[in-house]
Amino acid sequence: MLKKFFNLFALIADLFPLTFVEILYLPFSYKYWRLIKELTTEDWFKEIYQDQKYQSIILHNMKLKTFLLTRGNFEKVKTDNSYREKLLRIIKKNELI
Repeated sequence: MLKKFFNLFALIADLFPLTFVEILYLPFSYKYWRLIKELTTEDWFKEIYQDQKYQSIILHNMKLKTFLLTRGNFEKVKTDNSYREKLLRIIKKNELI
């Protein structure tokens, strides 16, 4: 019985090569992508996002993702200069965690 379970699990893993962590993170990735898309309507962000070096950081930096996905930070970034500066500092320093 246990062997059949592992065979089934292996088959599913072959068909869907995402790791368990990636599967759990998918909803957050979608939300993050929507936030980034909305930020690109802002001129100050659009300018930095068009730079290939910074775009890669924006898309993959976990500290940046955590910062923007924290409740309230996204709206504050759009309206408060101190939060905007913190976001830019994270991007420019490339503080990967």
